[in-house]
Amino acid sequence: KDTTRAEIPEAHLPQVQANLCSAERAHRRADSNRVLESYERLASYFQERGDYKTSVYFYEKCLDLSESTGNLAQQSIANNNLGVTHDALGDLPLAIRFHERHLALALQMNDDERVVYANKQLCDVGQRHADATMARGDAAAAVELYHKCLKSAFDSGDAKVEGVITHKLGVACAKVGDTAQALKWQLRYLEIAKQTHDQLAEAAAYSGIAEAYTALGDREQAGKHLAWCNELSARNQQPRQQAEACTLLGLNAANAGDHERAVAYFEKAYQIARGLNDQKLVDQTRIHLGVARGNVGMGVYMDVVNKDLPTLLRWKTRRVNF
Repeated sequence: KDTTRAEIPEAHLPQVQANLCSAERAHRRADSNRVLESYERLASYFQERGDYKTSVYFYEKCLDLSESTGNLAQQSIANNNLGVTHDALGDLPLAIRFHERHLALALQMNDDERVVYANKQLCDVGQRHADATMARGDAAAAVELYHKCLKSAFDSGDAKVEGVITHKLGVACAKVGDTAQALKWQLRYLEIAKQTHDQLAEAAAYSGIAEAYTALGDREQAGKHLAWCNELSARNQQPRQQAEACTLLGLNAANAGDHERAVAYFEKAYQIARGLNDQKLVDQTRIHLGVARGNVGMGVYMDVVNKDLPTLLRWKTRRVNF
C-alpha cells in the first residue's frame, strides 16, 4: 500500500467519481476543454488532500492533452501546476524544469503578466534549491544556481529579492575563494539596499564587503565597512549583527597591532552577547577579550623591558605593578 496517497473519504467519493465520469464522457465527444476541466478539478482535489502523486498524475494528463491540441495557455498552466506539485513533493530540480517550461511558454505567448509570475516562481524554487546546495557544502554548484536565480529575480522586477540573492551569491563566491567576485556582488547588494532604503540589508552588505576586503588584505577598507555595519546595526537594534561587527572590528584592530582598541571592541561585543543570553557567543567574545587584554599587558611588559630596566628589576624582586 502506498502510504503517500491519501484515502478518499466516503463522502468525497461521489465528487471524484462525477469528475472521472465527466472526463470520460467529454473524451468520447472529443470535448478537450471539458476533459481538461475535469482533470484539473481532480488534480486540485488531490493536491488539497496532500496526495501529490495522484495530483501529478492528473496534471500530467492535462499537459498531455493541452500539448496534443496545441493549447499554449493550458500548457503553461499545466507546467506551472506540475512545478508547484513537484515542489511540494520535495523534488526541487524537477520543479524548476517545469517552471522553466512555464516561462518559455509565457515568453512565446508574449504574456508579460505570466512572464513575471513564472520568474517569481523560478526565483523562489531556485533560491531554495541553491540554499540547500550551499548547505550541503557544494558552494561551486550553488554559485551557478544563484546566478540563475538572480536573472529570474531581475526579470520579475523584485529588487529586494534580487538583493538577497546577490548577497547569497557573494557569500558563495567567497566560499569558493573567488574574492573579486564576492566583493563585486556585495557591492551590488549595497547599491540595491540603498535603492530600496533597507538599512538592515545595507548593514549586511557592509559586513560582506568587509569580509572581502579582509581576504584581500585591505584592513583599512575592511575597518571602514565594519564600522558602518556596526553603526547601522546599533541604530536598527540588531544586537547579534552588532556583536559580530564589533568582534570583527576587534580582530581587525588586533591584526593591526592596536590592542587597546581591540579590547574596546571586544568588551562591547561581550556585553552585547551577555544581553542575548547566547552562551556560545558569550564564550567566543570572552576568549577574544581575554587574548586582547593579554596582548595589552604584554605590550606594557615589553615596553618596560625595552625602556625601563630599574622598574623591571623592582617588579622582579617585589612584584610591584608597572
